[in-house]
Amino acid sequence: MEKGAPEASPPCARCGKPAQLQCPKCAELKLPRENAAFCTLDCFRVAWSSHKSVHPKPGALASQQSPEGWKYYVRKGRGRALELPRFDWTGPLRPYPISKMRVVPDEIEKPDWALDGIPKIEPDSDLQKRVEIKTPELIERMREICRIAREVLDPAARVIKPGITTDEIDRVVHEETIARGGYPSPLNYHFFPRSCCTSVNEVICHGIPDARVDDVQELRASGLLQGGGGLTDEQAFRFLTSFQGLPFGKCYNRVMEQIEIYKENKPMGTKLYAFLYNNKKTIAAVFGVFVALFGIIGTLVSVKKAI
Repeated sequence: MEKGAPEASPPCARCGKPAQLQCPKCAELKLPRENAAFCTLDCFRVAWSSHKSVHPKPGALASQQSPEGWKYYVRKGRGRALELPRFDWTGPLRPYPISKMRVVPDEIEKPDWALDGIPKIEPDSDLQKRVEIKTPELIERMREICRIAREVLDPAARVIKPGITTDEIDRVVHEETIARGGYPSPLNYHFFPRSCCTSVNEVICHGIPDARVDDVQELRASGLLQGGGGLTDEQAFRFLTSFQGLPFGKCYNRVMEQIEIYKENKPMGTKLYAFLYNNKKTIAAVFGVFVALFGIIGTLVSVKKAI
């Protein structure tokens, strides 16, 4: 183990405590310290079986050094860079390098955004302004496509376990979609570089799969087949935890602790808003009574003046 810089104290990748040690292999490969820091040698030994999965394999390491290897996506997906882009970050969340875009076979029908990342039919479609009444044939085809999308998501959920990266999940989604003759619709849609969305920890939605090890919160897979689309969305981490008795990840627990602290010390404005929201019907009724009462008083005053 190597001593980290004294000014930086990232949390331990296993237990979340302040850490000053770093995995020597990660330091050699110049991997981010986010998942390479450990508080003690004991923590490092216990975590090694799962932690070693973050080290690129020899073939992947070679591609990482090439122009097509692991890089950061910049300019909303239009470019790639070796260095983390500069940005006025508002929290600890950072982007992570991702691998090159996966290939779709030529024989599979592709949408208009597959080549240049820009959808052309969708923005000008009449369906942006009106609701289409689906025919029985189209409804049946939608059911079939959604069933296939569900079949794609199931094997992706089965590979989720400690040490598995979201990039590996994306590989499964991509290969399962291709095997069924479909195109993974998120791929290159407005330059989105992956075949599925994986939201981890504090990411709200549309997270880009990468090589970091984290708590998978949500899987979203969709596919295009014969001109139709199917979308599935599952809270994968919560689902697996509740059914397999797995403990929640350290980031999830840390977020929950912060939420409880906020509940106890939240600003007065937030409490007032919560009170108004929870009692909106009662407040509206009381307000209506007062309006009617003021109306009656105003009428009586007007009548008295007239007399």
